[in-house]
Amino acid sequence: MAIAENEALWSSTCDPSPRGRAIVSLIAVSIGVIFFLDAMTPLGVPVWVLYLIPLTLTYQAPVTWIPYLTAGVCATLTLLCLALSDPMTSMPSWMPLMNRAAALGMFAVIAHLIVQYRGATERLIQTAALDAEHKALQLKEGLLLKNAQDVQDLYDHAPCGYHSLNSQGMFVGINQTELDWLGYQKDEVVGIMRFQDLLTPESVELFHQQFPRFIERGVVRDLEFEVRCKDGTLLPILLSATAIKDPDGRFIASRSTLVDITERRKADAALRQSHQTLEVLVKERTAALEDTNQRLEQELAQRNLIHQALIASESRFRELIESLPLPIWTCLPDGTCDYLSPQWMNYTGRSADEPFSTGCLQHVHPEDRPRITEQWRDAVARTQPLDAELRFQRADGLYRWFHAHAAPILDRDGRVLKWVGTYTDTHDRKQGQEVQARLAAIVESSSDAVISKSLDGRILTWNKSAELMFGYSGEDIIGQSISLLIPPDRQLEETSLIELIKTGTRVQQYETIRKRKDGSSIQVSLTVSPIVDANGLVNAVSTIARDITARKQIEEMMTQQRRLIELSYEPIFAWELDQGIVEWNRGCEQLYGYTRSEALGHSSNLLLQSRLPAPLSTIQAELERTGGWTGEIHHRTKDGRDVLVASRWGLLNTNGRSLVLETNRDITQLRQSETMILKKNKDLETLLYVTSHDLKEPLRAIESFSVLIQERYANRLDEKGQDFLRRIVRATQRLDQLLTDILDLSRAQRMDPPVDDIDAEQLMHEVLRRLERRIKETGARITIRSPLPRLRVNTTWAIQGIYNLVANALKFASAGQAPDVEIAPHSGMDLEGNELIGLVVRDRGPGVAPEQRDRIFELFRRAVGREIEGTGAGLAIVRQVAERHGGRAWVEPREGGGSEFFITFGVNQSSPRKV
Repeated sequence: MAIAENEALWSSTCDPSPRGRAIVSLIAVSIGVIFFLDAMTPLGVPVWVLYLIPLTLTYQAPVTWIPYLTAGVCATLTLLCLALSDPMTSMPSWMPLMNRAAALGMFAVIAHLIVQYRGATERLIQTAALDAEHKALQLKEGLLLKNAQDVQDLYDHAPCGYHSLNSQGMFVGINQTELDWLGYQKDEVVGIMRFQDLLTPESVELFHQQFPRFIERGVVRDLEFEVRCKDGTLLPILLSATAIKDPDGRFIASRSTLVDITERRKADAALRQSHQTLEVLVKERTAALEDTNQRLEQELAQRNLIHQALIASESRFRELIESLPLPIWTCLPDGTCDYLSPQWMNYTGRSADEPFSTGCLQHVHPEDRPRITEQWRDAVARTQPLDAELRFQRADGLYRWFHAHAAPILDRDGRVLKWVGTYTDTHDRKQGQEVQARLAAIVESSSDAVISKSLDGRILTWNKSAELMFGYSGEDIIGQSISLLIPPDRQLEETSLIELIKTGTRVQQYETIRKRKDGSSIQVSLTVSPIVDANGLVNAVSTIARDITARKQIEEMMTQQRRLIELSYEPIFAWELDQGIVEWNRGCEQLYGYTRSEALGHSSNLLLQSRLPAPLSTIQAELERTGGWTGEIHHRTKDGRDVLVASRWGLLNTNGRSLVLETNRDITQLRQSETMILKKNKDLETLLYVTSHDLKEPLRAIESFSVLIQERYANRLDEKGQDFLRRIVRATQRLDQLLTDILDLSRAQRMDPPVDDIDAEQLMHEVLRRLERRIKETGARITIRSPLPRLRVNTTWAIQGIYNLVANALKFASAGQAPDVEIAPHSGMDLEGNELIGLVVRDRGPGVAPEQRDRIFELFRRAVGREIEGTGAGLAIVRQVAERHGGRAWVEPREGGGSEFFITFGVNQSSPRKV
């Protein structure tokens, strides 16, 4: 800290700022002027009081020793003037001595107070910085300790056992879960017991077999051991382990995971018991079934004898009819049904007692009956075969499609003996044709590319979407190799897919890259399925390709955005009204203390105990209306601290979800610093007011006494003495004006925000009213180019800024001519395209040199000498007023001679802003 202070002191001493050099110069000039006045004034006049002005200005000096140096110089010059000044005969000689002695003490005290005040201010700023750094370190330390505790808690209370063994099998680490199983304390096991000491003899033998192999291989899986607990009970466990080795490959320790398999052992035992019981029951039931089968075989033998006798008696024609799987019927020549086959009866559920004369039309679909009846009558009339498609009702009421065929049986004379008809079931074939037609339509209208190819890679079919996706027409691509669509570096990928499809495996959502006709790449998601023939053998491949290029680009962009948000140190999280917090980045964890798992799913307002500047419903209404909201919110961290954040909300409506992205910035320290700075500024302002008042009092006394001397004792003074008095009066008046300008500049730097909407012409009327006397004295001509714009300003300071420009124009006029001043509206554009409005004040004075155009707006910078009155603060106040309104002030040469002074007051409130 001391090194930093010394470096800062050396930097400020060796390289002071322009403002610091200006202060030092002002102090030196003031001391010289005051010394001259003091030396020329009789001893009775307390001119030494003016030394308080440069002494007070040392508060702004760049280094801390200047107040002491200034006090010493002032004291020395005060004593020196005691010898140089002429005594006053009307005043005792001891009184000047007492005044000068009091001055010496006052100079020392004021210098000491200034130095102490500056030191206290610097120490306060350093203390605040150290405090902020200390709090940040405490927060990081707390987070690290919490993470370590969480990891240790996870290790100790895991649902399975963990331990580590050295090369001798000795315990070097064990978690609490395993200790609870075994019934031991940690200090009874670690470094004392070996794992084989807890095993049963059978398990010890298995351990001795596997442990050397484990040390060599470094891993072991699913070994079953029985462990003897402290109370003597046996605990079956399933052990898996990995080895920890040093860089040279030497074994250090094991990391073993144990799972309690007691319940699994019980389940295995119960399952074996069930199997044994089931085997006994099966044997008993098998014996009973064998007995029953023997009885049934005897009964079947008897029934077979009877059946054979019946078959021998049936006609050969009926044997033929009933052996066919088709429903068959016969009709008389007039069309009356006289026989229905058993297959017909079974299919329709027709009763055997129902007369045949009722026919079969009652089982035909009502929509098909008129057509079939007409066709049947026509066939009977023409004695021609009948072929028709119809829907036939099954016994369960379901209609199926059949092909009906009827043919007449003729005698030798050509007369019809009978009609014989068959019904062939075509329902499945017809449905297959319909399904195939629908599938073809779906494939052709699908937005995905649907391609079929042979096992050797030749393209067989190619739909419209494939043409659009890859650029090949069906005529160009069908019969070509699928390798036309595959980049050279992915040819082996197609071979692997074909081999996998040959095994009957279906590949879904296989993401890869394919090539268009123009050579460009396209990202696709493939679904590859085998096409099998009637024998179930794979004879072709079906491929559905979906263009996922846009999706991949979106996924990559969202992944990058999510990563950027996660890496941000600014607290950023997202939430939904009904689901709470859905995203929580590292910045949130650091600021609020809640981990991601602790925050997800919770309402941010409840978790952080938010104190909003407006009701939540009002903020949500603004979000819905504008899509965004900004404001300051008070939050409470996990450790109970209150933090103030500058919050920015953005609303995203997607897929029916309303997602709010909340970006916060911790401004707690900023607000505290601002409060402290405001307090310091208030103290400084009070000091300025007090100093100004205390300095103006002796100035007024000096001016008053000097005027009285001029009026009463002018005849006693020679011309040189009267000139000195006039100089004293002018110096005190100028110093008084200088103090007033400094106070005005200080007030301008802390002016209230502009909230008044007012016409610039009203401001001009007030300025001209204040300058009315000077305008008459100078005979100036004032021209106002109406209409002037309407402005949003702080009225008091806008008038002050315009007043200074017009007063400046009245002072600078061409020799021998009355001032010619013109006030006109001005508008321009800033770098962001916003319209800036204000005024321009034009004069016909001597003008401003190019190298002086920026300097004259600095404090105490003048482009002219002392022959023209002024303090050098007027234009600095103008610049402060413009900048506090969001505008600026500058000067340009006027055509024909003179200058143009511009002042703008921010963005035009009546013009729309460009977005």
